[in-house]
Amino acid sequence: MVAPSSRTPASALELNGIMLATDASFVLHDDPAVLDLARQVVRRRLRRDTAPGHDSAPES
Repeated sequence: MVAPSSRTPASALELNGIMLATDASFVLHDDPAVLDLARQVVRRRLRRDTAPGHDSAPES
């Protein structure tokens, strides 16, 4: 796992956006399937951060 300090601010922003969208979708549609989808998306996003050759420098 990559240390939190090596993750970019963009990663935090993306993960926060995913969680906000998940919450809104769950509240609006009362569909627990959205929680499973969000779990998959977050795991995929975190794996991308830990992939070999991942550049932790901020994207410009």
